[in-house]
Amino acid sequence: EYNRHKNLTAREMELLSWLHRGKTAKETALILGLAEVTVNKHIANIKEKTGCYNLFQLGEFFSHENY
Repeated sequence: EYNRHKNLTAREMELLSWLHRGKTAKETALILGLAEVTVNKHIANIKEKTGCYNLFQLGEFFSHENY
């Protein structure tokens, strides 16, 4: 079976893991030392790569990929 997460970069996976823990984009930016706009761009890229339209779907994707 094709795993969609293989298209995600290590940074995108790290960011997705923080979002899954309930952190906001702003909090994630502070944790990772990034600008909030950069985090939001990563989120947009992750959504596009995974076919998710919102953060809830990203959470479901993350849960089902067994991280």
